[in-house]
Amino acid sequence: MDGKLTMPERMNEVYKYALSRGKAKSKQSFADLIGVTNVTLSRFLTGRAEPARKTLEIMNERMGGCFNIQWLVFGSGEMLSDGQETDDMPLGQESIITAFNRLMDEMQESRRAKDEQIDRLLSIIEKMQAK
Repeated sequence: MDGKLTMPERMNEVYKYALSRGKAKSKQSFADLIGVTNVTLSRFLTGRAEPARKTLEIMNERMGGCFNIQWLVFGSGEMLSDGQETDDMPLGQESIITAFNRLMDEMQESRRAKDEQIDRLLSIIEKMQAK
């Protein structure tokens, strides 16, 4: 990492890292993971608010302590703590798992939406037959 990133840029990097490692599936799940509301997370990501140092420390702890706290707080040094670039699985495999999980979530949502449409159509047909 460049070390010159603004706080919102660093927060966005942390969020992208969490997504790529399967630690979060959405902004809401990331907000839950780091212990803030979705609104607060949005403010952090857009620069409308800046997290307190304690919030950053808690976030790092909940992410497994993988981030260099100096980078999180001040933007200096490398993003990850020493030895944190490799986890149990290579990034490529985790990205595949993350993509698979997202695809499954999208398919479930699509099926729910189609089921609702079918229910509405059946209701309309039943009303038409009752007349």
